[in-house]
Amino acid sequence: MFTFRNPAKAISKISALIYNKDMDSKNIRHTEQGNALFYILIAVALLAALSYSVANSGRGNVAQLNEDRARLYANELIEYASNIGNAVAQLRLRGCTDTEISFENNVVAGYTNGTNTACQIFHPNGGGVVYTIPNENMTTGLEWGFSGSRYIDDVGSWSATPAERAELYMGIAGLPQEVCTAINNLVDVSNPSGTPPVGQNAGFSAKFVGTYDGGNRIVNPADAGYDATVGKLAFCLEQADAQNAFVKVLIAR
Repeated sequence: MFTFRNPAKAISKISALIYNKDMDSKNIRHTEQGNALFYILIAVALLAALSYSVANSGRGNVAQLNEDRARLYANELIEYASNIGNAVAQLRLRGCTDTEISFENNVVAGYTNGTNTACQIFHPNGGGVVYTIPNENMTTGLEWGFSGSRYIDDVGSWSATPAERAELYMGIAGLPQEVCTAINNLVDVSNPSGTPPVGQNAGFSAKFVGTYDGGNRIVNPADAGYDATVGKLAFCLEQADAQNAFVKVLIAR
């Protein structure tokens, strides 16, 4: 079986040979018809080889495209969470306490925390961040969550009082596994056996309205993802409900 490093180039050369052969053989066309047919058959074989090569490379390109797209989505999520984190830091420098920070917005209800717009992340008088609805390819229709209901070991200072050890954090659940693993690769969190670490539910349903309750960890010592996420300010995990969730700590308490 013939193999060709550059089937397209070979086809071009064969075509030129056919053309030149015909031009130089006008007076003996009948005797050369067999040779011309031979070259045409070779050209057809080369076209088949080229099609096979393109088909195989196409499958590789699709895999690469999916990986690149997952990395792109992961970057978007990390960057947006970083913008929120920067806004929280700015409001604290202006005098807002950690209990005054508000995530009230016009998209998701239930985040009202006082009336001081200067401490609202999504208000022009406060953080000035625009609430962005996540790309539908990133998540299964879920929205960003902001909570103070859980904590992460070795993040912030330990306190025997649950309300004092909870972190202020944000994130989103329902992510494809490819995006979740891409997030961990970008924030230097290991993916055991190539899959996200396993933990508990992140607790986004407990919306932050100025109070904390650190009675539970996001990842317990007995969970498969504990070693990968302990002490980390950002990571993605497979929750107990089998949904992948991105978590970003905004204030380590």
